[in-house]
Amino acid sequence: MAATRSANPKKTTLALSKKPERAMLLGMKKLFLAFVAVLVLLAVCLTVLLYNPGLFKGPLERYLSGLSGYSIRLEGDLEVNLGSVTGLSVSNVRVAAPEWASSQDLAYIDSLKLNLKTASFFEDTLHVEFLQLDDLQLNLQTNADGANNWASTIAPSTTDSQAGQPALVIFNHMLLGDVSLRYDNDKTSARHVLHITSLEQHQQ
Repeated sequence: MAATRSANPKKTTLALSKKPERAMLLGMKKLFLAFVAVLVLLAVCLTVLLYNPGLFKGPLERYLSGLSGYSIRLEGDLEVNLGSVTGLSVSNVRVAAPEWASSQDLAYIDSLKLNLKTASFFEDTLHVEFLQLDDLQLNLQTNADGANNWASTIAPSTTDSQAGQPALVIFNHMLLGDVSLRYDNDKTSARHVLHITSLEQHQQ
């Protein structure tokens, strides 16, 4: 009887010591499954974005409008390529002017191509590797009361990391083609038109 009693506590101790290990393994298994589920969901979202980037138009328009302080519409086709460098191309980009302006568009871009470092999305400085704008039209106007149509009507969004200061944007390579700038001053009756065939800039 003494030998039997001395064996039972050992079995009980061994059984108790396995319970925390099982609980830990079960927790790790649940965490792993949750991680896999997140990856699958992210993969599905990226697949939808790549094969149907039009779904991204609305959120992108709202983000750009909030960032710039102007109402921006992406009316053409949108293409997104994801990687270490994110590529974006879009046509028929319009920046709305105030209702009183002679032209409904403050700016119009026939074609826009943009490449930027994906990692810079999570930094204070956005690094744009390449920006190409073709057929850019700017319609600037000052009315008889002295109001300017380029004064933003939307309060631009800010970043918390900079205590209300917008993120810095660095352009490494910028190419502009067929740029047209028109300025009308209704107060002085002045009219100015500037046309640039091509303009290229490289960051030193």
